[in-house]
Amino acid sequence: MLFEQERFMWFDEEVLTKYLSNLKMHNFSILWSKILLNQENGRDSHQEYYLDRWQWIDGKIIDNYTKNEVMYLHFINWKRTIKTSEILYKDQPSQFYISYDGIHYKAHSKIESFLNVIKNIFYGYWIKEKRRYRKLRIKSFKKRLKNKIIKIIN
Repeated sequence: MLFEQERFMWFDEEVLTKYLSNLKMHNFSILWSKILLNQENGRDSHQEYYLDRWQWIDGKIIDNYTKNEVMYLHFINWKRTIKTSEILYKDQPSQFYISYDGIHYKAHSKIESFLNVIKNIFYGYWIKEKRRYRKLRIKSFKKRLKNKIIKIIN
């Protein structure tokens, strides 16, 4: 089965897209009355490093902060952080948690969750993005300054 493969299979990018395209060709339409993606303020909300933010319950993905159902989670920014999955397909679980660090049956403790919030203040995804952007701006400034100096000298 495709989901049991350990190697990357491009399921959402290729297989799911092809399946939905085939449905459309046969005059099936897919309509959701509201956005069911995990977005907040126009951004993917799952990109921050949250513990137990998402919970799979009987085939539905629930955002534990908003209590809303989402249709789909994309792990694009978690590829480096998700280290483990306790969940086995053969177990046929009725629920499990999805965190940036792994997929697991039990929720993290309150202390672990609190410490994770503190960690996000200093090393969270959006903090890292701001630092990366700042570095790029400094690098760009240095390059422009160097070019102006070279023009003056020549």
